[in-house]
Amino acid sequence: MKRISIAVVLAILCLVLLVLGATFGLLATQSGSRWLLNQVPGLTVEGFSGAVLTDWQAEQLDWQQDDLSLRISALQMQLRPSCLLRSALCLDTLTAARIELTLPESAESSEPQQNIELPELQLPLSIEIERIYIGELLLNGELLLADSGLRAQWLADGNPLARIDADRSQIRHQDDNQ
Repeated sequence: MKRISIAVVLAILCLVLLVLGATFGLLATQSGSRWLLNQVPGLTVEGFSGAVLTDWQAEQLDWQQDDLSLRISALQMQLRPSCLLRSALCLDTLTAARIELTLPESAESSEPQQNIELPELQLPLSIEIERIYIGELLLNGELLLADSGLRAQWLADGNPLARIDADRSQIRHQDDNQ
């Protein structure tokens, strides 16, 4: 009976290690990352190199679902996987030269637009964003932002915004809360 218990525990341990190894193989290798991105419905990635878990870039990323479409040009993302050991998701760099978002036409409402309140986030881990940069952000063909950047940190006790820079139609705004 004791030998069967040990065998069952070892089998479960081997299965867990196999799943972890397969996940790591998908996320930490270029071929695994490429395969994983190809599994996302409606997603097309051109000029992909790197690994999703660490550092990767793509010349162009297109995602289409019904009337909604997203195109990101010159995308680069760099994560620090070692942060996961301290229950944090660390995004060192996320840059895009151009983001084009096309939303479907919506019926106009005669009601006045109300203020939007965002819900409080209860995250299982903290998020640290070192640098996000967007060259141009277009919504339905209209330029919303140019040369925009963000640096932030979300912790369990709140979400202080460290720095945000934005340029919209020749108006430059910079807010430092450090």
